[in-house]
Amino acid sequence: MEIDWLINRTLVYTLLTGLLTVVYLLTVRVVGRIFEQHTGVPNDCMAGVIAAAVLFLLFNPLRIYTQRFVDRTLYREQLDLYQVIREISEDLSDTIFLGDVVTLLTRKVPWRLGLSAADLLLLDEPRKLYRSSAEGTWRIPTSSPLVKWLQAHNSPLAVHKSSRFPPEVRPAIQELAEQNVEICLPLHHHGVLTGLYLFGSKLSGNLLNRQEVEALVLFGHQAAAALQNAQQYRELRDYSRQLEARVAARTAELLDERDRLDTILQNIADGLVVTDTGGTILLSNPAFLRIVGRPTENVIGHALWEVFPFAELEALSGQVLEQPNEVVTVEVSETQPAAGRAIPNVYRVMSCALLQRRTPLLGQGLRTRPEISGVVTLLHDVTREAEVDRLKNEFLSTVSHELRTPLTSILGFARVIRRNLKREIIPKISPDDLRGQQTLERILQNLNIINSEGERLTSLINDVLDVAKLEAGKIEWELAPVDIAEVIESSVAIVTSLAETKQLPLRINLPSQLPPVYADRDRLVQVVTNLLSNAIKFTDAGQIEVRATVVELPAGEPASAAFLGERCPPLSPGRWLAVSVADTGIGIAEENLTRIFDRFQQVGDLITGRPRGTGLGLAICQQIIDYHGGRIWAESVPGEGSTFTFVLPLAVDTSEGTTAP
Repeated sequence: MEIDWLINRTLVYTLLTGLLTVVYLLTVRVVGRIFEQHTGVPNDCMAGVIAAAVLFLLFNPLRIYTQRFVDRTLYREQLDLYQVIREISEDLSDTIFLGDVVTLLTRKVPWRLGLSAADLLLLDEPRKLYRSSAEGTWRIPTSSPLVKWLQAHNSPLAVHKSSRFPPEVRPAIQELAEQNVEICLPLHHHGVLTGLYLFGSKLSGNLLNRQEVEALVLFGHQAAAALQNAQQYRELRDYSRQLEARVAARTAELLDERDRLDTILQNIADGLVVTDTGGTILLSNPAFLRIVGRPTENVIGHALWEVFPFAELEALSGQVLEQPNEVVTVEVSETQPAAGRAIPNVYRVMSCALLQRRTPLLGQGLRTRPEISGVVTLLHDVTREAEVDRLKNEFLSTVSHELRTPLTSILGFARVIRRNLKREIIPKISPDDLRGQQTLERILQNLNIINSEGERLTSLINDVLDVAKLEAGKIEWELAPVDIAEVIESSVAIVTSLAETKQLPLRINLPSQLPPVYADRDRLVQVVTNLLSNAIKFTDAGQIEVRATVVELPAGEPASAAFLGERCPPLSPGRWLAVSVADTGIGIAEENLTRIFDRFQQVGDLITGRPRGTGLGLAICQQIIDYHGGRIWAESVPGEGSTFTFVLPLAVDTSEGTTAP
């Protein structure tokens, strides 16, 4: 390599010296004649100075042209190599497909450079080897000493100089020589050996000189970058195709889902309307249009409470926006019957917030931010149900009154018979008359049965009447400040005899001072008495305990009172009076804890399989507590006992039937 450089420089400066000598002599001769013509005397000294100045000006241009002449004349093959590499580099920069890049590097490059062959061994990372890009089985594992040497040195490897390399690398170099490889060029990208570029010998039979190898090294950097770009483009293209396929599949699913939802929306019997957060209608179904009696163009873009003029709807929308995770229900009724109808329409309106899940924020993992984009409202026409319910309540009230009159007579005559029997008949029967005594005993037992069953039937009729009155809103509430301790003591006094028959102690656990609650005293006695009666019915051993306490929930904190039990419903911030009735009875299964408050759902039937009540007591308790703005629930462990708890808001006037704070 150095000899070629010395020869090149020797030829250049030899030719340059000759040219400069010729120019010097010509310049001296021409300048000397000019001086001789003008002065008549030759001036060789001045002519030499001028000739030297001319040589100084022409030296560098002559040197450059001489170098180019020598290179073009004697080193034309090397100049062609640089030109070919520039052209191939331009083609390489315009190629983005991996297959085209590999074809260009393994087929076009050796053909343009006059090499016998060229091959690429690309890194197959999962298999831990470098595999030939051409058809064949040529592979070099990543653990090969050759690979480790190329990673460490990052320089081209001349196969014909294998003796210069460490002994552990020579066997691998010998394999390259057997494949007619002359130069092994490592391809690095960001410090990683991504491939091996192998060049065969020149078709002319000459070895590649140093300038040619350096040119191939520079070209190798561009080839490594082009390969990496092509691989990344292929990965990006594959990912893009997968993404497009997933988007297409998801779009098809969404279209199918939209079609299903649209079918449901168009065919649902109830009116459905979607509004924005300001109450403007965005979407409605045909059932809603039939309810309001307007076409679509007179509905979309208008406020819901203008299209469906009920004052409760605006308040309902505001409540939904304040409680986006809750479904809020209200019943609205027309003030006057519509044309052609005997009774006004009644609608059950159910609304919930329309929540949208936004893209997770940076640094927040999988968490999403739900935003309220609107309100979904469903209108269910319950006019027929309301009318049927009204007729049912009237029927129950009428039947109950009709049953109460003969039942009162039956109980009265039974008591008269018992009294006359004890006064007139029993004294006249001799104690020795065993048959007469047995007959009297049977008669007294029958009278007791008549009396107890009559009282049970009276209780049932009273419960039915209470339910009918509560649902019809015909109960007259006598609201006033009530001492809850007096209510509890009165209730305990009512059921004491029932508890004594089962030898169950009744314990009252109250603080020294309890604030008064604004309520109907008799109705609260009814609630506590009912809870105590149920506790005694289903407790065979242990005790019954009544507790009361004041609960304070600060504002601004989660409105939960977990210390009142796991099933305690959400409570608004403020002061509450909590009353609990706990027993050690048979308990209630988890799935029945909410059903027991339904009408005609008998607790005994749920627990033991045999009816032991009217099935209305707890439903009445719930309606009474709800009217006072409170909540009632049950906690139970089967086999250990149950605890029924109700809470009432303190210092709240419910004379108009207001709800809890």
